Amino acid sequence: MRFTGSLLAALTAASVFAWVMWHGVQGEPREAPAAGGGSGFDGVLLAASDADQGYAAYADGRLVPIPGLEDTISVVDGAQPAAPIASAPASHSVIGWPQIIDVSPDGRFAYVAEVRGAPAKTVERLSDVYTGLPEGRVLTTLDVSDPTEPEVVSVFDAGTNLGAVSVSSKGDRLVLAADEGIVVVDLTEGVPSSSKAFAIDTDVGVAVARPGVCSVAFAPDGRHIAATISDREVRFYRLKTGADGAVLALSQVGDPVKAGETLTSGAFHPSGSYFFVPDVGWGENASATDFVFNGP
Repeated sequence: MRFTGSLLAALTAASVFAWVMWHGVQGEPREAPAAGGGSGFDGVLLAASDADQGYAAYADGRLVPIPGLEDTISVVDGAQPAAPIASAPASHSVIGWPQIIDVSPDGRFAYVAEVRGAPAKTVERLSDVYTGLPEGRVLTTLDVSDPTEPEVVSVFDAGTNLGAVSVSSKGDRLVLAADEGIVVVDLTEGVPSSSKAFAIDTDVGVAVARPGVCSVAFAPDGRHIAATISDREVRFYRLKTGADGAVLALSQVGDPVKAGETLTSGAFHPSGSYFFVPDVGWGENASATDFVFNGP
């Protein structure tokens, strides 16, 4: 089974944030359906719903907690997405770029990065959601081979404030953006077994709203990684492995690519020859309201 998606939806204060992360498409592309028909998409979606933060909390800090709700990953039928097929708990946060889920190449496992942890249900307001939410540390692995019964199979301590996750084309390891830099996690039969963090110099020469490693993406060859750094640069790295396949080092390839004002999460072309990354253009003077009311 394959999964697909990349959509960030901010719902009302009485609801939750939801991400839909696109990973691949099952079946061939089809013509658009007739009006009133289904979506025309054959695959299955994974939607990440953050129950800890209302949409306007970026500006006013009001979390608007909803009693009884927790962060979840929901399986949705892409052809008829009116309601989830099933759901499972997995901690995450909407304050990261929409790259907090990735799926193993065989479609069996989904990996969810915890950008920030859940605040106590008694906390109703924070001065700043980026600094006030608890530290995030865990990478949750779910077995989604049966869409009707997604199951949490691992909760792995992978680093601090995980910003993005990307799985290699062979499904043998994944990389994470974290406060430590870039974290490489080895997978054993699809489940995290060990990790190694590599410190990254994230100074880009100017003040930015989001310093650090913001996003990571594995190249199709499974040996190279692209990372967006402190909003302003894209850097490329190569993994060095030993004879036993263990990761020994991470080295930068070429010079940084300086592009845009506020780079988000990127992705490689399947050929590996191109890397695409959107720029939301918030610039150096980004304010809290820019995260709610985006300009052109």
